[in-house]
Amino acid sequence: MAKKPAARRTAAPPPARPQAKGGTMSRILVVSLVIFIGLMFLPTVVFLLFALLPTAAAYVVDRSSEKYEWICVGGLNFAGTSPFLLNLWTGRHTIEAAVSQLTDVFNLVAMYGAAGLGWMLFIVLPPVVGVFMQFSAQRRIATLKATQIQLVQVWGPEVAKLKG
Repeated sequence: MAKKPAARRTAAPPPARPQAKGGTMSRILVVSLVIFIGLMFLPTVVFLLFALLPTAAAYVVDRSSEKYEWICVGGLNFAGTSPFLLNLWTGRHTIEAAVSQLTDVFNLVAMYGAAGLGWMLFIVLPPVVGVFMQFSAQRRIATLKATQIQLVQVWGPEVAKLKG
């Protein structure tokens, strides 16, 4: 009597191992690096924390999904802050120097005034651009109508009739 052929055994894939949480270690490394850099440059961190308050306020207040408001305010706020930040970096880089920069009224007016210009740009510019685009669209419509009239004169009124 002949033996039955042995059934082919297919190797079952090894059970999937759960993914190791390697992200925890990298998060700890990033946080410790940020803390180390923050302590290393503490006068800069203190200065920027108070100088960029209007930018943080713009981020919190902006309800749109794109969050363009804080970018507009933040760009000009940082532009107004940068000369005093460079002064801090090239001079004494101490907490006292940072607080001295922040308590000078002229510096605060320059930093927060630049942020105010950012707010004004964000508020004023969209309506101005809207009016310009509306004017441009009306001009385009007038041009297309004039071209249509010329085509009707050249090809006849049958061209302007709609089929259907």
